[in-house]
Amino acid sequence: MNEMLQFEIEKCRGLRRFPMYFRLKLDVCGIKLSKRDWISFDLAEKERLISMPCETPEQIMAFREKLKSMIRACGGNSFEFPAIGVLHHGQGPWADKAKVPDTVRQQVNALLNGALNLDRWANLSDLQRFALIKLTTPGKIKPDLRIVLEEFSLLDDGKELHE
Repeated sequence: MNEMLQFEIEKCRGLRRFPMYFRLKLDVCGIKLSKRDWISFDLAEKERLISMPCETPEQIMAFREKLKSMIRACGGNSFEFPAIGVLHHGQGPWADKAKVPDTVRQQVNALLNGALNLDRWANLSDLQRFALIKLTTPGKIKPDLRIVLEEFSLLDDGKELHE
């Protein structure tokens, strides 16, 4: 679960920002890490943290405790929320291969005047589905969705996605 997506490599160089796979770990363990806290960690601490496994209940708790310890050490202002849990137990909206979330479907429809078919959605990795959910959630400026769809092989040579 530690692969960096192509569209984010430049922005995450030197770990100035959270890579998407790290954001997934944060959601799984239930910690909203502030950018201020992240910036206060040195590069070696960031590398250790992002290399930690976070899939089994034990790994999730170890990751969560390590992160909380680092936040306390820097006098941070991050906060906790209920942990989503273990990915392979199907928790979290990205793990649902049977339903494309509305925000994803709406933005793909707006961009391609089509729909993301369920087979393609199901064939994406958990990280790719997580990224599409995060990137289509209203809020901050995000990368060009077309670039992400191309990276995930969801564009058929410029053709629309069909149901």
